[in-house]
Amino acid sequence: MYSVLMWILVLGIAVFPVGLLVLIISAIRHKSKKPAGIIIAISVLLIVAPIVGVMSMPVTGTPKNENGLYDVYNDVAISKAEEAFHAKIKLKNESSYTLNNADVYIDNTKVPNQRPNTVWVYVVLDISAQNSMGGMTRKNYTVKMSFQQDTGIYTCVDLHEGTV
Repeated sequence: MYSVLMWILVLGIAVFPVGLLVLIISAIRHKSKKPAGIIIAISVLLIVAPIVGVMSMPVTGTPKNENGLYDVYNDVAISKAEEAFHAKIKLKNESSYTLNNADVYIDNTKVPNQRPNTVWVYVVLDISAQNSMGGMTRKNYTVKMSFQQDTGIYTCVDLHEGTV
């Protein structure tokens, strides 16, 4: 699925300029209003198809394992945990944020009310950031996420200060 979407993106980008040029030349030669509508319709199609292709790609961008499922990769899990952290915790000075360390834990117990092949992923972020008085503060935050192995999608469930 991933390679098909990538080919749609590549072909859309490659065909767009050529197709648009052919349509413009055709419209100029025929001096008709009909080709203008066709130009707009095909232009929209050639722009939308690659965008849909990119948006449909799995979040992880990693290949599936031999069971047809996505694996949890530490760097991707940490990146998703940091996104969740910045979405929920507003720092006084975002540029002072420093990730000192991160640990990823996977819990294979069944996630309630979720599709099969969903696991818990816990990421403990050890961060430093500037406090309101200008000094640096170091804290641990735990981000609890569900990870759907069949789609590669992470969903943040909980974020709290402290470790697991």
